[in-house]
Amino acid sequence: MTEMKLLGFDIETSRIPSKMAVDPTGKMAEDGSPVMVEVIDNDFDRGALEVYCAALTPYANGKRGESITFSGRDRTMSVPLLVAMVDAMQEFVDCDYQIVAHNGLSFDMQIIYAMTHDTRLQAMAMHNMIDQCFGAVSAVGYGVGLKAVVAGYGLAGKMEDMDGSKVEEMWRRSPEDDEIVLGYVTQDAWAGVEAVIAHQKAGVFRWISKGGRPMTNYTIGALDTPADAIRYPRPNTSWMSQPINRDATFEWTQ
Repeated sequence: MTEMKLLGFDIETSRIPSKMAVDPTGKMAEDGSPVMVEVIDNDFDRGALEVYCAALTPYANGKRGESITFSGRDRTMSVPLLVAMVDAMQEFVDCDYQIVAHNGLSFDMQIIYAMTHDTRLQAMAMHNMIDQCFGAVSAVGYGVGLKAVVAGYGLAGKMEDMDGSKVEEMWRRSPEDDEIVLGYVTQDAWAGVEAVIAHQKAGVFRWISKGGRPMTNYTIGALDTPADAIRYPRPNTSWMSQPINRDATFEWTQ
């Protein structure tokens, strides 16, 4: 087996806009009307968000390396600092590391690209990155969150009592809160790597559904990039009221 060299990547940003939409599972209310749920507005302007901090966590020779965190003196990361972070990512890629970013194709990488217009990110995102969320979109028709994946493998995963919705309020509120946020972004970067390692060992992609059921899929490869995932057979999404446009997710990389 080829040695895995992985680089966990995650960013924390200002709050992502949301909207009310028909439940994508097609769930209906008792009166026969579609159930409405709050969902992320996938059409939001990526370049309008604020990026507060980011983390890179390497894994090689069967061991976790020291995490590298990025944050500016001000509240948000400047464009030069974001480019410096991309420089660091490129150095790892040049040393045969695969970036691991859960939902990175639609979120993390796309946001950094929108702010920097650094074309290196286009190639990294499609050919040098593992994104299990996009793999799920390509194989089963819908994204699967990192929390659901780590639960599927019985991993500790994400930080307890903390989530991305709290970051905007906490960041730069106090040194103690900053440390919590930096710990959170670092843990998320590592949790993505742990999920890939577990996937590789198990030989099957696992997650826990919103209803609490263990789920599996054998199409998604542990080390597959988005370039691999777009070659999966298209899933049946006829049961979905608003299926995800898979191709639109990677248009920014072209």
